[in-house]
Amino acid sequence: MDGIADRIKLYCGDIMSLEPEPVDSVLSYAVLHHLPEHLDEVVAMIRRWLTPGSVFICLEPVCSPSQPPQVAETDSNQFDSP
Repeated sequence: MDGIADRIKLYCGDIMSLEPEPVDSVLSYAVLHHLPEHLDEVVAMIRRWLTPGSVFICLEPVCSPSQPPQVAETDSNQFDSP
């Protein structure tokens, strides 16, 4: 993390129990497939964290031709501030 360590925060835990803080990116690695009954809530909370123009990277170990609608229907305009 040469040159950027002072600008990175790592959160590991239940996003539903954390107060949202503005961030430029969110990385979710092999998480969402464990939460099928809570996808709407979790994706909504992730959106609350993201600042306009930010990035949500979601990597899932699932072989499927389609994405969950909460992720597949997301575009950058949905993260703009109200």
